Amino acid sequence: MKSALLVTALFLLLSLSLASKEESNYGLNDEHHGKVQDAPIFKEAREALAESKEKVEDAVKETVEKVKETVDKIKQKIEVHKEVDGAGNDSEKETVPKEEAVEGKKEEAKATKKDRLYVYGFDTCPHFRRAVEMATNAHKEFPDSFKKPTTKGFPNRDEYQKWLKNHNKVKAGKNHRTSPFVWRNKEDFIGGGDNLYGFLADKFPKSKLVESFGKFYPPRP
Repeated sequence: MKSALLVTALFLLLSLSLASKEESNYGLNDEHHGKVQDAPIFKEAREALAESKEKVEDAVKETVEKVKETVDKIKQKIEVHKEVDGAGNDSEKETVPKEEAVEGKKEEAKATKKDRLYVYGFDTCPHFRRAVEMATNAHKEFPDSFKKPTTKGFPNRDEYQKWLKNHNKVKAGKNHRTSPFVWRNKEDFIGGGDNLYGFLADKFPKSKLVESFGKFYPPRP
């Protein structure tokens, strides 16, 4: 409501200005014009315009100061980079051969890569069930080293043997005939349950996993 009144007052001020020119042309005095100019609504309009002008000027000043501060920070960063680059050019740098750098990256990737254990067998085989438990515990105890294992239990020995003969794609385990059948990642064949235990014992000899399952396998030298 107030803004509408202000707009109306501004419009009247403009009209009054134009009317004053007409009054002067006809020799009219300014007494009536002055009384209208002093009306409350016109005073409020003039005060609002003055206040708005001050706010705009303050906002512009504040923006200019912020821009100056940003420019100064950028200049400081540029100077720091120049100093660092200059120091690097002046000193002798030891360069690592490209081949060594590539090998280093490969080793780093291997160190951070998680393994996935695969355990296949038939459901009624106790060795298969124990191997599944070992692989699951390895994931729980060492989540940074192992993903959740993939396991498959066939309903009986015959179905498992059919899979070993016709569908097993791990080349290194082609001659494996017992349950379970364990491998790592794509085709890194481990062996049976005792081989899985040996693999985990070599990687984590003092782990709870190795300690708890050690009673099922002969002591390692």
